[in-house]
Amino acid sequence: MDISQKEWRDIGGEFVFEQLNTMTPYGTQRKALRKQYRPSQREELLEELSAVEELSQSLQRHPSAIHNLQYEFCRVKDIRRSVQRAKKGGILEDLEFFELKIFCDVIYQLIEKYPLLDTPLESGLLPLDEIRERLDPEKTGRMTFYVYDAYSKRLTLLRKHQREIEVRIAREKDEQEKEELLRERGGLLIAQDKEEREIRIELSSLVQMHADVIFHNMDALGRLDHRIAKAILAKEYGGCMPQVREDGGIELKEAINPLLSDILSKKGENFQRMSIKVSTGTSIVTGANMGGKSVSLKTMLLNVMLVHMGMFPFAEAATISLFDFFFYLGDDLEDLSAGLSSFGAEILKLSDVYRKAQHQRGMILLDEPLRGTNPREGRAILLGLVRRFVGSDHLLVVSTHFESLVEEGMTHFQVRGLKDVDFDALASEIEVDREASLSRIRKSMNFRLEEVEAGEDVPRDALRISELLGLDPTLIEEIKELL
Repeated sequence: MDISQKEWRDIGGEFVFEQLNTMTPYGTQRKALRKQYRPSQREELLEELSAVEELSQSLQRHPSAIHNLQYEFCRVKDIRRSVQRAKKGGILEDLEFFELKIFCDVIYQLIEKYPLLDTPLESGLLPLDEIRERLDPEKTGRMTFYVYDAYSKRLTLLRKHQREIEVRIAREKDEQEKEELLRERGGLLIAQDKEEREIRIELSSLVQMHADVIFHNMDALGRLDHRIAKAILAKEYGGCMPQVREDGGIELKEAINPLLSDILSKKGENFQRMSIKVSTGTSIVTGANMGGKSVSLKTMLLNVMLVHMGMFPFAEAATISLFDFFFYLGDDLEDLSAGLSSFGAEILKLSDVYRKAQHQRGMILLDEPLRGTNPREGRAILLGLVRRFVGSDHLLVVSTHFESLVEEGMTHFQVRGLKDVDFDALASEIEVDREASLSRIRKSMNFRLEEVEAGEDVPRDALRISELLGLDPTLIEEIKELL
C-alpha cells in the first residue's frame, strides 16, 4: 500500500475494511492482500467492479439467494496446507479428510444454489464430485468422516472379527485363554491399522490428483466471498458503480467517509456529504480551523483509493481516473518518533514524493504542510513546490492557511464555513448553553467545498469563531484593526 498503515487508519480505510465482512478464510486472505489496480490494469479493475455491480443487483433482487451462499461460506475451513501436503505425496489424517469432505460439499451446494442469483456472472467453481462421493462411500450425506467399512471388504472382516473376539474376551473366565484372545485382538488391530493406512494412501492420492482443481476452487470461493462482501458494504453505506478513466481528474457527488460518519452519528450529528470535481494539476483548499478541510481531503483520498482496490466509492456518483501512486501528508508524522522535528519529517516526505512524481503519475494530498516552520519560509517552500505541479498530469490537493498562495493555473477551493450563518442567532444559542458552544458552531458550519476565483482571500472564520467562543470584545476589536 502506498500510504502507511497509520495514514490508512487515519483516513478511515481500516474502518472500512473492518466492515468488509468476508466469511471464508480464502475471502479473508484476498481482502488482506489489499490489491491496488494501477492504470495498466484498468481492464482487470473494470472486471472486478462489474462483478461487484452484478452481485449488488442480485443482492437487491434476490437477497435470500445471497444469504444462502453466505451460509455455505461459514462452513469452510482453511484446508490449503492439507491439500498442499497431499499434492507433495503426504498422507492425510482423518480430521483433514473431514474438513475436505465439508469443503467438497460446500462447493457442491454453491454450484447448486448459485443460479438462484439470476446473474450472468460466472461463479468460477468446478465440481469435486469424485472426491465428495469417495469420502462418503456409504452415501449417507452426513458430514462426518472415519475410515468406513465400505472402503474395504478386508477391513470389514477384520473389524467384525475384532468385535467377536472382544465379546469372547468379556465372557472368558480362564486367564490363560483370555491372554491368548488379547494377543489375537492385538494382531487384528495391527492388521486394521495397516489396512486403514492403505485406504488413507489411496484417498490422499485422489486428493493429489485433484489438487489443482481444489486450489482453483479456493481462489474462486475467495473471490466470490470477497466480491459479495464488497456488494453488501456498498449497499450499507450507499456505494455506487464508478466511471473509471485512464487519466484526468476525479469527481465525487455526495460522497461520505464511513468512519467520520459513524463517529458523528454516535454524537447525534450527521456527516455533511461532499461533492467536488478536481482537475489534474494544483488545487489549493483554504478555510478556517473547524472548517472541515482535513475531512474533505480524507474523504477524497479514501474513496479514490477504494476504487483502485476494486470497491465502490461511497457516493451517489463518481468519476475516477487511475493513478500510479498515492501520497498523503497529514498532521501526525510517524517520523517524529525517530527524533525528527515535524519540519524535518515533512521535508523528507515532500522530497521523496517529488522524486517519485518525476517518473509516475500520482494523487498527492497535503494537509496543511509546513505549519511547523515560520510562515514566510513555509509559504515560500510550499509555493515553490505547488508551482511545479501546475499543468501536470498529477492531481495535487493542498489545504493551507498561508495567504496569497493561489496563482494562475491553480484551482482554488474554499470551505463555505460560516458564510450562511445568522451570527446573532448563533451567539444567542451559545449564550444560553456555553457548554455546548463548540458543538453548536460545528453544526452550523457548512463543510462543503466551493471553487472560487484565484485572488479571493482566505476566509476570516477564525475571528468569528473566537468572538462566538467569548474572546474579550476589546481584544476582538484590536485584532480587527490589525487585519
